[in-house]
Amino acid sequence: MSDAATDKSGGQPTDSGQDSPPSEDPLTYSFLPGETVLYYLYNNGLSLLSEYGWYVLLTTVVLALAWSRLKPHYYQWKKKREDWIDEQNFDPNKAETYQDAMLKARARMQRDLNEQARVYQEQKEKKEIEERDERIKQWEEFKVVSTKKSKPKDKGRPTPRQDYYPLGGGGAGGGYRPSRRTVGRGGG
Repeated sequence: MSDAATDKSGGQPTDSGQDSPPSEDPLTYSFLPGETVLYYLYNNGLSLLSEYGWYVLLTTVVLALAWSRLKPHYYQWKKKREDWIDEQNFDPNKAETYQDAMLKARARMQRDLNEQARVYQEQKEKKEIEERDERIKQWEEFKVVSTKKSKPKDKGRPTPRQDYYPLGGGGAGGGYRPSRRTVGRGGG
């Protein structure tokens, strides 16, 4: 047959020699007259599931179980492969420079930590000295105040008599009377 396109009815060559181009919108392109791509996929998908649904479900379950069993082995194989690739790409000079950089970074971090510890220790000692000096100062102030209080005050008052007992009951005042003894009122 010739290169010319054939008509859908009867297989006769068309006059133009070419198929009509599909419309610009792929969703409205039709395989059969009046059918869009989405409608075609929907109908064929439903018919496929209705005929082979149990087979699809069984295949999915079997594949899921197989993957759950094989996944650890797959990851182990993948890790071994990556390790082997790393071994093949190992460069001693690069590893040495990396190790040197790590050692320098660790030494710098240790120096910084030692400096921070030294500053903290100095601040702590300074604070302890200040607290000790403050306590000494407070103790000396207390001694001075207590010494002033213990000195006899001489303000021109006469000293009380030696035989004067204000709670003794003598004199015109009511004086001291001890509380009355009462018999227990029960209870316990």
